[in-house]
Amino acid sequence: GLSGPFCPSFLSMALRVTKKPPYYMVICHLHMRETEGYAECSQRMAALAAQEPGFLGVESSPMGDGVFSVSYWDSEDAVLRWKNHPAHQQARVEGKKRWFKDLHIRVAKVEREYTWESKL
Repeated sequence: GLSGPFCPSFLSMALRVTKKPPYYMVICHLHMRETEGYAECSQRMAALAAQEPGFLGVESSPMGDGVFSVSYWDSEDAVLRWKNHPAHQQARVEGKKRWFKDLHIRVAKVEREYTWESKL
């Protein structure tokens, strides 16, 4: 099954991006053809992304036969640096060959955010 930092067994709602908007989200939804070796690769990419300047965090969840993940970045430049990182490029090529049936990525700028918590 799918597990690891980019696809734990549940969606971590505890993630709090501490940077005030604006910041960027990279929203990735992929369907898997194969899962063997994917968790290890996603763990390597999560550790590498966490070292990148501008990385703010990631949330991820298995979803049907795929994975839904959102990574957070402090700038569009940080998003592009991660997209063009040689190890990340290599992992994407491997993913398209081995694991992914399809992949849909959206990049969004967060202009404002709202939170609410029950006082009960």
